[in-house]
Amino acid sequence: IYGYLRALPPEKMQDYLNKNPSYVFFKPVEGAAETFLGLPPVDGRTFAADQRFFPKGALAFVVSTKPKWSAPDQYVTTEYEPFSRFLLDQDIGGAITGGGHIDLFWGEGDDARRNAGVMKQTGRLYYLAPKAKAP
Repeated sequence: IYGYLRALPPEKMQDYLNKNPSYVFFKPVEGAAETFLGLPPVDGRTFAADQRFFPKGALAFVVSTKPKWSAPDQYVTTEYEPFSRFLLDQDIGGAITGGGHIDLFWGEGDDARRNAGVMKQTGRLYYLAPKAKAP
């Protein structure tokens, strides 16, 4: 899809993007982009979840699988490898609705684009919270 859209004239590409209700339009800013917390996003560690269900700024731990690439120009994969890591719920994710998924920020560049383009894996997400005091 990426290659197809990039091969189109800019007006035609924009026309397709305008039809996608999940396509997010960003406003230009000076310097680095900021997250909900006013901090820059961290590649592979910043994520968005529906803030109606999950607390912004919370630390979480994810267990899932991620794409495994056999070549740097590969954009389709059928191989995935296990991964787990701590994440921070600090992104807005306006198109993320419900409690069934998150949007992990992979970063910028070709590798991030490839990972984000195929990442629809299931997994487990654990929010870390202080233990309640015993009565």
